[in-house]
Amino acid sequence: MPPDANIPDKWVDETDAVKIITVPSWSIKGGIYHVVMNKATREIRCNCKGFLSRNDCHHVDYLINYCRKPRHPHKIGVQQTSLEAYKEAKRKLGDHQAIVWATIDCHGPISNKQIASILGWEINSVTPRVLELRALEQVKFAGIRLDPKTNRPEMLWSVA
Repeated sequence: MPPDANIPDKWVDETDAVKIITVPSWSIKGGIYHVVMNKATREIRCNCKGFLSRNDCHHVDYLINYCRKPRHPHKIGVQQTSLEAYKEAKRKLGDHQAIVWATIDCHGPISNKQIASILGWEINSVTPRVLELRALEQVKFAGIRLDPKTNRPEMLWSVA
């Protein structure tokens, strides 16, 4: 994790040696996981079963993608009107909608199948969230591509 990572303060608990980021569980109602970053080495680990068995998990992947610097450094400046629009949209979104929206924002244009893969969710958890975001005009159609595995067309989404 880079030293200037964009970790929201409300997720963080710190000691001298580690930074602990609390990530809610989407599969266990009221459950949480703790992603722990060693401050000296910047190494990240999670207390979920996936990380304990494979040394990686979607909690860590999501956190790294969420905290990543902008992909286009020349576009770092944000207009005040854009910031206000983002805050307004964020207030209207549920937790799962906000996660899907952030994934589309970070990786878009992206398909439902790719979103499900990144988040570690079932496709039938992603598709309704995208439909809801489309109804709220937070996500828009961004084209069609052929799925490399099935060679079938799939729709792509981007942030509106």
